[in-house]
Amino acid sequence: RLVILAASATETPRLLLNSRSRWFPKGMGNQHDWVGRNLMDHIGPSVVGLFNEKTSDGIGPGPGIAINDFYGKNPGFAGGGVIYSRTEALPIAFANVRPPGAPMWGKAHKKFQRDYFRRQVRLWVPGEARPRFENRVDVSPTVRDAWGIPVSRITHSLHPNDYQLYEFFRTKMVDLLKEAGATEVISRPAGKGGVDAHQCGTCRLGNDPKTSVVNRYGQVHDVDNLFVVDGSLLVTAGGRNPALTIQALAFWSSDYIVRQWKAGSWGGRKV
Repeated sequence: RLVILAASATETPRLLLNSRSRWFPKGMGNQHDWVGRNLMDHIGPSVVGLFNEKTSDGIGPGPGIAINDFYGKNPGFAGGGVIYSRTEALPIAFANVRPPGAPMWGKAHKKFQRDYFRRQVRLWVPGEARPRFENRVDVSPTVRDAWGIPVSRITHSLHPNDYQLYEFFRTKMVDLLKEAGATEVISRPAGKGGVDAHQCGTCRLGNDPKTSVVNRYGQVHDVDNLFVVDGSLLVTAGGRNPALTIQALAFWSSDYIVRQWKAGSWGGRKV
């Protein structure tokens, strides 16, 4: 009688797109081709500073700092983000951090690992990526999972504004680490696209069914007993971890669902 999808911004649109039938030839909620559209995560560089002195003990999450000065308006581009120190990296993760041209194997590689694993500071920005209609999750026409269901297929490239944001924050973090005494700073330019953690945006929330998938309560516009309560709802990536926003929306939707159920919606019992 009531279905709630909370499968992430990748798997929720996959389920909807795979729900094609004679009633929903494009999949549920996809009458206007918005399911899976505007896929976002965070665009932000990860910059590592190497130090002569020990900066961590490698135990626990490690120290955390955040700089909010650049969250709002910034010159020359839209959006912003928060600079913060990453949690402790496992040795296998740090093994990918090397200066340009440094060997990725052998004695020199191992020596670098021993010398700097506890003498590094890593900064990162969950930068506010721009939503693009072309960035999307759809389903593969050829690849199936173990149950014979089409898997997710991701198409993603960066918006010009994303490159500006990336370089702005990369420069800031390099300057911060050098000022803190780093002997060397490792950073890379932005790539062409692709998504990582914090995926969102593929079942966007809105009032108009022609430009969104769900209403303000996460209720799919054309299926009144179907709700979405995950990162798919977000219309912007924001400049911080989206977990608390997703949680707030889940509470908001849940409150609405409970009230409607008690009122007798979807066969619920009137109280």
